Amino acid sequence: ARKPTVYAEYMAATGDPDALTSSNSSLGGSAPGTNDSRFNPFGGMSLGFALSPTMTNMKVYKVGGSIKPFATSPNRLIQDLSMQPEYYVFRRRTGSLGAAGNDSQIPGTATSNRIGDEFDFSISWRLMSDVTYQFKYGHFSPGSAYTTQSSETYWRFKVSLEL
Repeated sequence: ARKPTVYAEYMAATGDPDALTSSNSSLGGSAPGTNDSRFNPFGGMSLGFALSPTMTNMKVYKVGGSIKPFATSPNRLIQDLSMQPEYYVFRRRTGSLGAAGNDSQIPGTATSNRIGDEFDFSISWRLMSDVTYQFKYGHFSPGSAYTTQSSETYWRFKVSLEL
């Protein structure tokens, strides 16, 4: 009844190994005399709330789960509440240490592959058959590959009404 799930994912993406600027930028490109071979995908995997990077020149480890903790409660109002924690580890691909990352704050001169870590937590609650509440929280802590050490926090609260 509680529908517990646990999952682990590994994602990796190549990119332009001699990119001079962020893969999200149309400026710059590759080192002089070389081809710009960066690939910017149109879609992708769910990569967190706070960082949510474009997959290029990086690898991501993700673990998480979900559960409906009150599914067996006699109180029908809280039976359909689900919680989902997730943890992400973002790293640059070893062969791309000389390339700019997917963020302008990850320079090609960075000697570390540690982009950072993120913790996300979401709660989804269907109060009635046509009313849903959603709360999402994400906190990204940058690693030593970033030029800035300022963390990012994401909050979102959403109410949906189906007509």
